[in-house]
Amino acid sequence: MITAQSCRAWVTYVSNDEKIITKALVLARSLKRVCSVNNTVVFTRNSLSEELTEKVMQTFDLVIPLPSSSSYKLPIDEEALVHALALKNFEKCVFLRPDCMVLRNCDEVFEKFACVGIINDDNYEKSFGAIGFIPCFANSKSLKQFLLAARNGIEKECEGRLSSLCLWRTWLRNNVKDLQYLDRKYNIILDLKNGAIKW
Repeated sequence: MITAQSCRAWVTYVSNDEKIITKALVLARSLKRVCSVNNTVVFTRNSLSEELTEKVMQTFDLVIPLPSSSSYKLPIDEEALVHALALKNFEKCVFLRPDCMVLRNCDEVFEKFACVGIINDDNYEKSFGAIGFIPCFANSKSLKQFLLAARNGIEKECEGRLSSLCLWRTWLRNNVKDLQYLDRKYNIILDLKNGAIKW
């Protein structure tokens, strides 16, 4: 249930992989454990089993199914980010990978950016970290078009395998003039044990 206390949201996503779902549930519970006043939002696939869907719905404040016959044809992390940028019912959002864990309350991060904010850290080259933004339909549409072009082989800036991180950074450089950098301490507070990366 969306809380009246906050018009801000932590946003993540889950795929059909039960391990990813488990990590996302841990993320949501860690936010509640540190008493964050902000909402938790998750994008899901319609193909989740009833049991897993129930677990997700019991844990997150808002569950948003992605279109089952999506015309996006993008990896779920990219598709979720495109949709998250259009969450106009929230004033501000912070997008987190499902394998993040919050160790202490850091709601103040929402005050650290005016439009779009990313972690100012060398490890950001390897990890999404946290992405703060004010939802904007124009940015959502622009990112969708850019990612689709990239996946169709039009975008050549990223050599070899087109990683979501590389594409996201390229789009930011080309489209966000007032990009702000969040203090690297939020990599310690917010992300913490992301894959094999050690902080």
